[in-house]
Amino acid sequence: MQYLKYTLVLLGIVSCSSSSDTDTSPQTNEANPCATPGATYIGHFVEQANGSCGPISDQIVNVSKNGTLPGSPVSCEAISQEGCTARNTNCAMEANGITCRVTTSITFERDGGSASGLETMTCSNSSSSCTSTYAVTLFRQ
Repeated sequence: MQYLKYTLVLLGIVSCSSSSDTDTSPQTNEANPCATPGATYIGHFVEQANGSCGPISDQIVNVSKNGTLPGSPVSCEAISQEGCTARNTNCAMEANGITCRVTTSITFERDGGSASGLETMTCSNSSSSCTSTYAVTLFRQ
């Protein structure tokens, strides 16, 4: 099964947190502060042993000049930033009848040239589910 690939790449480089007045979960669409504003990154995912969600093809992510990412803010149980490492815990996403919960820990190099870390996701729809952990690398183009 392949689920919400683009959203997973975006989740790998989000950081910082904010909340709306109606939702108490932290939400963000701000890029990791060590990501380069206005840059394009290629995200590469390698599924670790015993995963059941399947491979994810390389993805392109554009960071806008103001340091945000395209799309709606991601909603998570917790979003933390320590230096260039962003940790996003139990982030909820839904599209096309598929619900995913994703946890990431991604660290950027201070110069914004690359990043690496892990991303674990559990996805399900009305008839099936999967769980996988991916080694994630991002390279600025």
